[in-house]
Amino acid sequence: MKNFYLLILLIATTFTSIQATNNANIITSNVEMAIFRGKVKYCGTVQLEWGTYTEKNNSHFEIEHSEDGVNFVNIDKVNGAGTSKETLLYNFEHKNASTDINYYRLKQVSFDGTFMYTDVIEVLSDGCKTQVQFTAGPVPSKGELQIDISGGIQSNKKEIMVFNVVGQLKMVQNVNDGETISHIDLSELERGFYFIRIKDGEDFSDVQKIILN
Repeated sequence: MKNFYLLILLIATTFTSIQATNNANIITSNVEMAIFRGKVKYCGTVQLEWGTYTEKNNSHFEIEHSEDGVNFVNIDKVNGAGTSKETLLYNFEHKNASTDINYYRLKQVSFDGTFMYTDVIEVLSDGCKTQVQFTAGPVPSKGELQIDISGGIQSNKKEIMVFNVVGQLKMVQNVNDGETISHIDLSELERGFYFIRIKDGEDFSDVQKIILN
């Protein structure tokens, strides 16, 4: 995974380009920025982090996102500290991020309406597209199973699907957002062999056979 960080400051119509490390001392308008970076937390979710050394009349930060690095949309807002001479750290979790490349920039807005932009940071979700996997147990079971889920795309809707031996769908149970451990009660089904798979958006896991006794 490669993350590239570059801050370009926009004040009125004047552009100043500054390359920044994580400890860069950069004064931008009413805010002295420390860092702005992002990383993939898991597939479909990007964690953004930025910091300031000082702030003056800072109303808020608007987080803007793009999938092509050109067309940006505002996805959320984080309140600023107003006026501060302490080092402050901000975090934001983007839960509907692309599983390919994501571009982000911050719009810092002061109370008087003036604003500045950081330049774009690129967060590459290289190799993020993984098939959803699961384990089900105990096997054999008397009816209640624990399903441990991993992989897949975090933002996708997931469903646990149970089939009988002739391929008939006997039960479907939704998985809560972000849930990695789920329980399903099959006690109403007849004793015998069944097959379980997880639907992950438009994709599917491999099948696991279970026994109810």
